[in-house]
Amino acid sequence: MGSNGVLTWTWVALSMSLASSAFAQTASEQTEQPSHGVAPQEPAMQEPGAQTPLLGPRSNLTQTTPQQVPTTSQPTDDDLQIPPTLAPLVLDTSSTPSAPPRASAPVRFGHRGQWVMMGSSNSLGISNETFSASSATYFNVAAAIGIDHFVANNVSVGVDAEAGYSNYKSYGATTLSETTWASFSGGIRFGVNVPLGESFSWYPRLTLMLASSHSRTTPLSSSDGAPVGPPATQSSVGPAINLYTPVLAQPASHFVVGFGPRLQHDFAVTRGGPYDGSQSTWLSGEFVVGGWWGGATPDSAEPESAERARGAELGKAAAPAFGEAGQIVLSSAATAWVGYQSYSRSKGSTTDVEFQPSIDYFLVDAISIGAATFFGYSSGTGLDANGTETQFSSTDFGIAPRLGANLALTTFASIWLRGDVGFGTVSASVSSVSGSNEHSRTRTWVDISAPFLLHPSSHFFVGAGPFLFHELSDKDQYDSENRATWLGLSLVLGGWFGGSGAHAT
Repeated sequence: MGSNGVLTWTWVALSMSLASSAFAQTASEQTEQPSHGVAPQEPAMQEPGAQTPLLGPRSNLTQTTPQQVPTTSQPTDDDLQIPPTLAPLVLDTSSTPSAPPRASAPVRFGHRGQWVMMGSSNSLGISNETFSASSATYFNVAAAIGIDHFVANNVSVGVDAEAGYSNYKSYGATTLSETTWASFSGGIRFGVNVPLGESFSWYPRLTLMLASSHSRTTPLSSSDGAPVGPPATQSSVGPAINLYTPVLAQPASHFVVGFGPRLQHDFAVTRGGPYDGSQSTWLSGEFVVGGWWGGATPDSAEPESAERARGAELGKAAAPAFGEAGQIVLSSAATAWVGYQSYSRSKGSTTDVEFQPSIDYFLVDAISIGAATFFGYSSGTGLDANGTETQFSSTDFGIAPRLGANLALTTFASIWLRGDVGFGTVSASVSSVSGSNEHSRTRTWVDISAPFLLHPSSHFFVGAGPFLFHELSDKDQYDSENRATWLGLSLVLGGWFGGSGAHAT
């Protein structure tokens, strides 16, 4: 073999040796690095600056050292350009949609730390009623506050206090009398919440209180010319108990409605007046609207304050706000109850029935429509200032559609303007051995209110504001007009469900 042949075989052997080393290095790197799902035939990624394997007979032997790795692609034997290194993969997340906000886990009524207010033990009212064609008047101011706090899961302690004063002139069977009346009661309340499911519970509450009342009735005139008797006073001071055991439903977080029986007994003995020596007992079944705020939050739930703050940063409340389209509102204006009051050592008793469904619906954001329909009945046996037994009864019916506008001031406050126009009838009778007084009336009215509302938690509000009630007409069976006007201040509390935030808690 000549020198040219020796050189040729030497060159071939050297080339095969280098190629074999390169393939061995590549196989070793693929064995040491996990593929993470990459197909076996694809080359493994290498760190920048690492030696690029030499593939094919056209590899340049002068570029095999790390210091000489080119920054441009090198040709392969099939003329494909392969980059010497693979840069780390960088994802552009600027246009990636953000994940939807986490839904808050529901928080159930009765958790430790919650504060509760119910419409049955909270009220505020100042009103003065006058009539255009009679001497009857009615002035009343009253306030009641009742708040419960869950000191442990499903165990609550609360306070209940009420005070009131009234001065009114009213007609009996044959007399016009003026009565002043003042009362105060207060005590401590204990409650136990018994869960009955995801959205229902039984919440009995027992209030131990001290109650006092004082009244004075002065006959002013007699329709039959008979002389009027002397003023009569009566008073009572002593302990009392009140037991209310409603079953509650939670249509939305922080908002509850319910119905249940109530028993109240005054151990104080009335002194003076026609009910001297008597104790009073009240039995009833009552509808209640209420709500709660505060309390422990489940680990999986976002605190409502944080949720609202996050929504404010995004320019829209994450938690639904009061007044959004589709919401259904129930307030303390909705009532339903039946009651019976009796007096020991006396024939006096009263039976009352009142049913007033009242509901509002936000047709669009901030604009609500609603209506109240009511039916009331009362009858019983009473004693006038002279102790004469009197039979009385009354029935009233009415309907009042209304329109409202909610003016949001902040996330936690608003003013809810509402106005309604109503139509109704009233019939009443009072009779005694001295005579009788029967009356039936047809009336129309307007009622405007503007309560300032606070929203301590989602789905629940409480507030107070002025109202004006004015009868446009009030005619009796003799076509005599006797319109009434009320101007006052009242408390309102309630809650809502539905709307775009129906899923929120």
